[in-house]
Amino acid sequence: MLPFRRFRLPALFCALAVLICELISRPFTSIGVCDDGPYILMVRTLSTTGHIVFNGGEAAMMGWQLYLAALFVKLFGFSFSTVRMSTLPAHTRPR
Repeated sequence: MLPFRRFRLPALFCALAVLICELISRPFTSIGVCDDGPYILMVRTLSTTGHIVFNGGEAAMMGWQLYLAALFVKLFGFSFSTVRMSTLPAHTRPR
C-alpha cells in the first residue's frame, strides 16, 4: 500500500471539517467587518469603472486581489459576502 493512500480519508475529513466550520460560522453579513470597508469600496470602484482607486485605508500589495474580487462581483453581483468569498481561493495553497 502506498503511503499517501493511507492519509487520504483523514485528509478528506479535515477538508470537510474546515468547510463545515466555515458554514456554521455563518460568514454572510451585509456590513463590513474590521478593515473590509476600504477594500470592498475599491473592488466596487474597480468593477464599475475599471480603474483602481486607492483611498488610503488599504495596502498597496492587494492589486491582484482586487481583480479577483472584481471578477466575482461581475459574476455574482456586488455584496459584502461576494467580495469576502472571493478571497477564499487566495488562501488555499496547493501542495
